[in-house]
Amino acid sequence: MSYNLYQVQQAAAWTERIQKEQMIAERFTAERTREAAAKKKKASALDKIGAYGSAPPTEAGRSGVSRRTGATAVMKERLALLEEQLESERAERKAVQLKLERLAKVAGIDVEEDEEGEAEALAEAEAATEAEA
Repeated sequence: MSYNLYQVQQAAAWTERIQKEQMIAERFTAERTREAAAKKKKASALDKIGAYGSAPPTEAGRSGVSRRTGATAVMKERLALLEEQLESERAERKAVQLKLERLAKVAGIDVEEDEEGEAEALAEAEAATEAEA
């Protein structure tokens, strides 16, 4: 009789272990599914349309994201960031140019001189700065 009880306990223990492993596997699968859905949502319209404007391949034909596709997405994000920085620097440059033109008008300097005139004006400005210091 005790041997039968031992077998029942072993069966119960194995059942618990299998149930626990299945729960862990289901949780892992659910997390992977959520991550994949989040990545899919995050993909921009440029990723959905091919580099040359072609339609994307069907989802059934894909087994997952390749390294090249991942690198392309990273490069597109980097390019977008650099374009934003370029636009902000252009705006700053325009603001500085406007200030320079206003200062030049106040000082009576012709801003549109040739390169030699610019070099002379630069040398004069440096000499004036040194004289003040």
